[in-house]
Amino acid sequence: MKNKLLAFFIILIISNTAFSEENKFFSIEVEPLFGIRNGKIIESVFELDNNEYKKLSHLNWEHFFNIFLGGKIELSFANFNFSFSSAGFIPKPSGIMDDSDWLELNDVKNIYSISENYLVNSFFIETDLSIDIQFTSWFTLSPTFNFSYNNTYFEAKNGYGWYGSENYTSTGNNESWDSEYAKFFPKGKLYGITYNRMTLETWIGGTTTFTPVEKIKFNLSAFINPILYLESFDHHIKKGYYADIAYNYFNAFKGRLEISYYITKPLSINLLTSVKYIKETQGLSYFSNDEKNYLQITDVKSGSGEVIFDITLSASYKF
Repeated sequence: MKNKLLAFFIILIISNTAFSEENKFFSIEVEPLFGIRNGKIIESVFELDNNEYKKLSHLNWEHFFNIFLGGKIELSFANFNFSFSSAGFIPKPSGIMDDSDWLELNDVKNIYSISENYLVNSFFIETDLSIDIQFTSWFTLSPTFNFSYNNTYFEAKNGYGWYGSENYTSTGNNESWDSEYAKFFPKGKLYGITYNRMTLETWIGGTTTFTPVEKIKFNLSAFINPILYLESFDHHIKKGYYADIAYNYFNAFKGRLEISYYITKPLSINLLTSVKYIKETQGLSYFSNDEKNYLQITDVKSGSGEVIFDITLSASYKF
Protein backbone atom coordinates (compact mmCIF):
# COMPACT_ATOMS: atom_id res chain seq x y z
CA MET A 1 0.00 0.00 0.00
CA LYS A 2 2.85 2.38 0.89
CA ASN A 3 4.61 1.63 -2.42
CA LYS A 4 1.42 2.33 -4.37
CA LEU A 5 0.93 5.63 -2.54
CA LEU A 6 4.54 6.68 -3.21
CA ALA A 7 4.18 5.76 -6.90
CA PHE A 8 1.00 7.85 -7.10
CA PHE A 9 2.75 10.98 -5.79
CA ILE A 10 5.75 10.46 -8.09
CA ILE A 11 3.48 10.15 -11.13
CA LEU A 12 1.52 13.21 -9.99
CA ILE A 13 4.68 15.33 -9.69
CA ILE A 14 6.03 14.16 -13.06
CA SER A 15 2.73 14.80 -14.81
CA ASN A 16 2.54 18.30 -13.31
CA THR A 17 6.08 18.99 -14.51
CA ALA A 18 5.52 17.67 -17.99
CA PHE A 19 2.11 19.06 -18.80
CA SER A 20 1.67 22.28 -16.80
CA GLU A 21 1.23 25.23 -19.13
CA GLU A 22 0.88 27.79 -16.36
CA ASN A 23 4.42 27.54 -15.04
CA LYS A 24 7.73 27.96 -16.78
CA PHE A 25 10.28 25.20 -16.38
CA PHE A 26 12.61 27.73 -14.74
CA SER A 27 11.78 31.09 -13.14
CA ILE A 28 13.25 33.60 -10.70
CA GLU A 29 11.17 35.72 -8.34
CA VAL A 30 12.58 38.70 -6.43
CA GLU A 31 10.80 40.27 -3.48
CA PRO A 32 11.87 43.30 -1.39
CA LEU A 33 10.06 43.30 1.95
CA PHE A 34 9.16 45.44 4.95
CA GLY A 35 7.90 44.02 8.24
CA ILE A 36 6.98 44.60 11.87
CA ARG A 37 7.67 42.18 14.74
CA ASN A 38 5.90 41.88 18.08
CA GLY A 39 6.14 39.25 20.81
CA LYS A 40 8.61 38.24 23.50
CA ILE A 41 11.72 36.18 24.19
CA ILE A 42 11.60 34.16 27.41
CA GLU A 43 14.61 33.60 29.68
CA SER A 44 14.31 31.54 32.88
CA VAL A 45 16.37 29.85 35.60
CA PHE A 46 15.31 26.61 37.32
CA GLU A 47 16.95 25.35 40.53
CA LEU A 48 16.94 21.77 41.82
CA ASP A 49 14.86 21.32 44.97
CA ASN A 50 13.80 17.91 46.33
CA ASN A 51 14.63 16.19 43.01
CA GLU A 52 12.52 18.71 41.08
CA TYR A 53 13.61 21.74 39.08
CA LYS A 54 11.58 24.75 40.24
CA LYS A 55 11.51 28.21 38.72
CA LEU A 56 13.85 30.68 40.42
CA SER A 57 13.82 33.51 37.87
CA HIS A 58 11.84 34.52 34.78
CA LEU A 59 12.52 37.37 32.31
CA ASN A 60 10.39 38.56 29.40
CA TRP A 61 12.23 40.50 26.68
CA GLU A 62 9.63 42.31 24.59
CA HIS A 63 9.56 42.80 20.84
CA PHE A 64 7.44 45.93 20.41
CA PHE A 65 6.72 47.08 16.85
CA ASN A 66 10.27 46.35 15.76
CA ILE A 67 10.83 47.17 12.08
CA PHE A 68 12.78 44.96 9.68
CA LEU A 69 13.81 45.45 6.05
CA GLY A 70 15.09 42.79 3.69
CA GLY A 71 14.47 40.74 0.61
CA LYS A 72 13.67 37.31 -0.76
CA ILE A 73 14.64 35.45 -3.92
CA GLU A 74 12.98 32.26 -5.13
CA LEU A 75 14.25 29.86 -7.81
CA SER A 76 11.77 27.45 -9.38
CA PHE A 77 12.69 24.41 -11.49
CA ALA A 78 9.48 22.86 -12.81
CA ASN A 79 7.65 21.94 -9.57
CA PHE A 80 10.67 22.35 -7.26
CA ASN A 81 11.18 25.64 -5.41
CA PHE A 82 14.06 27.02 -3.39
CA SER A 83 13.84 30.39 -1.65
CA PHE A 84 16.30 32.44 0.39
CA SER A 85 15.31 35.46 2.46
CA SER A 86 17.09 37.74 4.89
CA ALA A 87 16.26 40.88 6.83
CA GLY A 88 17.76 43.20 9.42
CA PHE A 89 16.08 45.26 12.14
CA ILE A 90 16.28 48.97 12.81
CA PRO A 91 17.68 49.63 16.33
CA LYS A 92 15.03 51.26 18.55
CA PRO A 93 13.28 51.17 21.94
CA SER A 94 11.41 47.87 22.25
CA GLY A 95 8.87 47.98 25.06
CA ILE A 96 9.96 46.59 28.42
CA MET A 97 11.90 43.78 30.03
CA ASP A 98 10.31 42.48 33.23
CA ASP A 99 12.19 40.28 35.71
CA SER A 100 10.64 38.11 38.45
CA ASP A 101 12.32 36.00 41.17
CA TRP A 102 11.00 33.33 43.55
CA LEU A 103 13.83 33.04 46.09
CA GLU A 104 12.30 30.21 48.12
CA LEU A 105 11.13 28.32 44.99
CA ASN A 106 7.46 28.53 45.97
CA ASP A 107 4.44 30.58 44.87
CA VAL A 108 5.62 33.79 46.58
CA LYS A 109 7.32 36.18 44.17
CA ASN A 110 9.97 38.10 46.10
CA ILE A 111 11.47 40.41 43.48
CA TYR A 112 9.85 42.15 40.54
CA SER A 113 11.48 44.77 38.32
CA ILE A 114 10.76 46.54 35.03
CA SER A 115 13.35 48.03 32.68
CA GLU A 116 13.27 49.94 29.42
CA ASN A 117 14.12 47.49 26.65
CA TYR A 118 16.17 48.44 23.60
CA LEU A 119 16.74 46.44 20.43
CA VAL A 120 20.44 46.97 19.73
CA ASN A 121 20.62 44.79 16.64
CA SER A 122 18.87 41.79 15.11
CA PHE A 123 18.63 39.88 11.84
CA PHE A 124 17.33 36.61 10.43
CA ILE A 125 18.09 34.29 7.50
CA GLU A 126 15.58 31.78 6.17
CA THR A 127 15.41 29.16 3.41
CA ASP A 128 12.53 27.08 2.04
CA LEU A 129 12.70 23.94 -0.11
CA SER A 130 9.37 22.74 -1.46
CA ILE A 131 7.66 20.62 -4.13
CA ASP A 132 4.39 21.77 -5.74
CA ILE A 133 1.72 19.12 -6.23
CA GLN A 134 -1.12 20.68 -8.23
CA PHE A 135 -4.44 18.93 -7.76
CA THR A 136 -6.63 21.43 -9.62
CA SER A 137 -6.17 24.74 -11.41
CA TRP A 138 -6.98 26.54 -8.14
CA PHE A 139 -5.49 24.25 -5.45
CA THR A 140 -1.86 23.22 -4.85
CA LEU A 141 -0.22 21.37 -1.98
CA SER A 142 3.51 21.93 -1.33
CA PRO A 143 5.40 19.78 1.22
CA THR A 144 8.11 22.08 2.61
CA PHE A 145 11.36 21.96 4.56
CA ASN A 146 12.38 25.23 6.22
CA PHE A 147 15.60 26.31 7.92
CA SER A 148 16.14 29.62 9.70
CA TYR A 149 18.76 31.40 11.77
CA ASN A 150 17.80 34.24 14.13
CA ASN A 151 20.02 36.57 16.15
CA THR A 152 18.63 39.19 18.55
CA TYR A 153 20.52 41.49 20.92
CA PHE A 154 18.62 43.42 23.61
CA GLU A 155 19.72 45.89 26.28
CA ALA A 156 17.63 46.64 29.38
CA LYS A 157 18.31 49.80 31.37
CA ASN A 158 16.71 52.54 33.52
CA GLY A 159 15.06 49.85 35.62
CA TYR A 160 12.93 50.16 38.75
CA GLY A 161 11.56 47.47 41.02
CA TRP A 162 10.44 46.02 44.33
CA TYR A 163 12.87 43.86 46.30
CA GLY A 164 11.45 41.56 48.97
CA SER A 165 14.68 39.63 49.56
CA GLU A 166 15.85 39.34 53.17
CA ASN A 167 18.78 41.74 52.72
CA TYR A 168 16.41 44.55 51.72
CA THR A 169 13.20 44.00 53.74
CA SER A 170 12.42 45.72 57.02
CA THR A 171 11.73 42.31 58.62
CA GLY A 172 15.02 40.68 57.64
CA ASN A 173 13.07 37.82 55.99
CA ASN A 174 12.08 37.07 52.40
CA GLU A 175 8.78 38.81 51.73
CA SER A 176 6.45 39.23 48.76
CA TRP A 177 7.56 41.91 46.31
CA ASP A 178 4.26 43.79 46.75
CA SER A 179 4.25 43.74 50.56
CA GLU A 180 4.80 46.81 52.75
CA TYR A 181 8.09 45.30 53.91
CA ALA A 182 9.72 45.23 50.46
CA LYS A 183 12.09 47.95 49.32
CA PHE A 184 11.35 49.98 46.20
CA PHE A 185 14.18 51.11 43.93
CA PRO A 186 13.16 54.05 41.70
CA LYS A 187 13.87 54.30 37.99
CA GLY A 188 17.53 54.23 37.07
CA LYS A 189 18.73 52.71 40.35
CA LEU A 190 19.01 49.12 39.09
CA TYR A 191 21.94 47.75 37.12
CA GLY A 192 21.30 47.02 33.46
CA ILE A 193 21.29 43.70 31.60
CA THR A 194 22.24 42.79 28.03
CA TYR A 195 20.88 39.70 26.30
CA ASN A 196 21.80 37.96 23.05
CA ARG A 197 19.57 35.10 21.76
CA MET A 198 20.57 32.95 18.77
CA THR A 199 18.48 30.12 17.32
CA LEU A 200 19.07 27.51 14.63
CA GLU A 201 15.70 26.17 13.56
CA THR A 202 14.59 23.29 11.33
CA TRP A 203 10.94 23.00 10.32
CA ILE A 204 8.89 20.47 8.36
CA GLY A 205 5.38 21.11 7.12
CA GLY A 206 3.55 22.28 4.07
CA THR A 207 1.76 25.04 2.22
CA THR A 208 -1.68 24.93 0.65
CA THR A 209 -2.27 27.42 -2.16
CA PHE A 210 -5.76 28.58 -3.15
CA THR A 211 -6.48 30.78 -6.17
CA PRO A 212 -10.21 31.59 -5.95
CA VAL A 213 -9.97 34.23 -8.71
CA GLU A 214 -7.29 34.98 -11.26
CA LYS A 215 -5.67 37.93 -9.46
CA ILE A 216 -5.80 36.71 -5.84
CA LYS A 217 -3.83 33.89 -4.22
CA PHE A 218 -3.89 32.58 -0.64
CA ASN A 219 -0.98 30.61 0.89
CA LEU A 220 -1.57 28.88 4.22
CA SER A 221 1.43 27.16 5.86
CA ALA A 222 1.96 25.12 9.04
CA PHE A 223 5.22 23.72 10.47
CA ILE A 224 6.58 21.72 13.39
CA ASN A 225 10.24 21.48 14.41
CA PRO A 226 12.28 18.24 14.28
CA ILE A 227 15.05 19.99 16.20
CA LEU A 228 15.72 23.53 17.33
CA TYR A 229 18.88 24.86 18.98
CA LEU A 230 18.77 27.87 21.32
CA GLU A 231 21.87 29.67 22.61
CA SER A 232 21.80 32.75 24.82
CA PHE A 233 24.33 35.05 26.47
CA ASP A 234 23.43 37.66 29.05
CA HIS A 235 25.48 40.07 31.12
CA HIS A 236 24.13 41.17 34.48
CA ILE A 237 26.23 44.26 35.10
CA LYS A 238 28.28 43.96 38.35
CA LYS A 239 27.16 40.31 38.68
CA GLY A 240 28.74 38.36 35.83
CA TYR A 241 28.10 36.62 32.52
CA TYR A 242 25.69 33.76 31.85
CA ALA A 243 25.30 31.37 28.92
CA ASP A 244 22.36 29.04 28.22
CA ILE A 245 22.10 26.20 25.73
CA ALA A 246 18.93 24.20 24.99
CA TYR A 247 17.58 21.78 22.38
CA ASN A 248 13.89 21.66 21.51
CA TYR A 249 12.43 18.57 19.78
CA PHE A 250 8.92 18.75 18.28
CA ASN A 251 7.81 21.36 20.82
CA ALA A 252 7.67 24.44 18.61
CA PHE A 253 5.15 25.50 15.98
CA LYS A 254 5.05 28.03 13.16
CA GLY A 255 2.20 29.19 10.92
CA ARG A 256 1.96 31.62 7.99
CA LEU A 257 -0.90 33.16 6.02
CA GLU A 258 -0.07 35.10 2.85
CA ILE A 259 -2.44 36.97 0.54
CA SER A 260 -1.14 38.02 -2.88
CA TYR A 261 -2.78 40.38 -5.36
CA TYR A 262 -1.46 40.24 -8.94
CA ILE A 263 -1.34 43.66 -10.57
CA THR A 264 -0.05 41.99 -13.73
CA LYS A 265 0.90 38.38 -14.42
CA PRO A 266 4.47 38.66 -13.05
CA LEU A 267 3.96 41.48 -10.49
CA SER A 268 2.17 41.05 -7.15
CA ILE A 269 1.66 42.83 -3.84
CA ASN A 270 1.82 40.48 -0.83
CA LEU A 271 0.68 40.65 2.78
CA LEU A 272 2.12 37.96 5.08
CA THR A 273 1.24 37.28 8.72
CA SER A 274 3.16 34.68 10.71
CA VAL A 275 3.31 33.34 14.24
CA LYS A 276 6.04 31.29 15.92
CA TYR A 277 5.75 29.59 19.30
CA ILE A 278 8.71 27.90 20.99
CA LYS A 279 7.65 26.20 24.21
CA GLU A 280 9.84 27.09 27.18
CA THR A 281 12.64 24.52 27.03
CA GLN A 282 15.02 23.57 29.83
CA GLY A 283 18.72 23.36 29.05
CA LEU A 284 22.21 23.82 30.50
CA SER A 285 23.38 26.99 32.24
CA TYR A 286 26.94 28.36 32.49
CA PHE A 287 28.60 31.23 34.37
CA SER A 288 31.74 33.32 33.79
CA ASN A 289 33.37 36.22 35.59
CA ASP A 290 35.31 37.39 32.54
CA GLU A 291 33.13 36.39 29.55
CA LYS A 292 35.79 33.86 28.51
CA ASN A 293 35.96 30.89 30.86
CA TYR A 294 32.44 29.52 31.33
CA LEU A 295 31.72 26.79 33.89
CA GLN A 296 28.48 24.82 34.06
CA ILE A 297 26.27 25.66 37.04
CA THR A 298 25.36 22.43 38.83
CA ASP A 299 21.79 21.87 40.06
CA VAL A 300 20.58 24.66 37.76
CA LYS A 301 18.83 24.55 34.39
CA SER A 302 18.09 27.37 31.98
CA GLY A 303 14.73 28.01 30.34
CA SER A 304 14.35 29.38 26.80
CA GLY A 305 11.24 30.12 24.77
CA GLU A 306 9.67 32.56 22.31
CA VAL A 307 6.36 33.90 21.07
CA ILE A 308 6.80 35.93 17.85
CA PHE A 309 4.25 37.67 15.60
CA ASP A 310 5.34 39.15 12.25
CA ILE A 311 3.46 41.19 9.65
CA THR A 312 5.25 41.63 6.32
CA LEU A 313 4.36 43.71 3.28
CA SER A 314 6.23 43.02 0.03
CA ALA A 315 6.17 43.31 -3.75
CA SER A 316 7.39 40.46 -5.94
CA TYR A 317 8.28 40.14 -9.59
CA LYS A 318 8.70 36.84 -11.42
CA PHE A 319 11.03 36.60 -14.43
